[in-house]
Amino acid sequence: MMSKFSTFFALIVCLNAYAYEIGDPIQINEVPAFVFYVDGTGEHGLAMTMPLGSIGLIDKTLSKHGPQGLTNETYDNALNLNVLRNAEQQSQPDKNVKKIKNKSLYGDLVNLLGDYGKDNQKAVEAFCSQNDISIKNYFNPFYWATLLGEGWFIPGDYELTKFAEMYYGGLGKKNHLGSTQYTSHYKDITNDGFAQSVIIQIVLNQGGVMSSSMHNPKNGFRILENMKNTIPGQHWMDLYDSAPGKLMIVAVHEF
Repeated sequence: MMSKFSTFFALIVCLNAYAYEIGDPIQINEVPAFVFYVDGTGEHGLAMTMPLGSIGLIDKTLSKHGPQGLTNETYDNALNLNVLRNAEQQSQPDKNVKKIKNKSLYGDLVNLLGDYGKDNQKAVEAFCSQNDISIKNYFNPFYWATLLGEGWFIPGDYELTKFAEMYYGGLGKKNHLGSTQYTSHYKDITNDGFAQSVIIQIVLNQGGVMSSSMHNPKNGFRILENMKNTIPGQHWMDLYDSAPGKLMIVAVHEF
């Protein structure tokens, strides 16, 4: 039987529990992100931050279209981009380093990887440590995730499936959107500007998003690919072992 104090404490915890919704902004380790999946309680789920390379794109846009006197520092402070900027700058691979081809390492790595990105992140870090391999130079996206802080990881097939469910309702052509809805559906999901900008970058990208999962070492890491039929104008996402187009790197955190 619970004491009166225990009952009161449990009530306070319950009242203070925050129920998240898809599209909500969230900050983890001083890294801005948005919620793209929540469990049945609404208290736990998955959050995603800006794709790797976004800071450089922001800087380029600011230099062309930003208001006079708006500096990168001002913008970073306003949107809490400092950690993202530092991680992006520090993650650059070392130059003039003689490397073996990554695919020669995949044969040993493939059996260590599964559907869950958090487990895959740990597996890649351990693999590099045990084999004296530079994670910065050979598995750079995973190194970038470590720079964001504890708990950030490259999403696996599980997390990317949740992203596809958020936007399309699921994977595959059966979950397609028409051309008009495909380019505007982010407005139905969230009013948060940060969340909208990340979603747009991913969904409108002529390519896909890197998964930390791997099925075939010859193809490397899997990809959540943007697919379309021009006629009758259908758009959807699906997971493949390999796919053409520009590859985006994102990081995810559980909460």
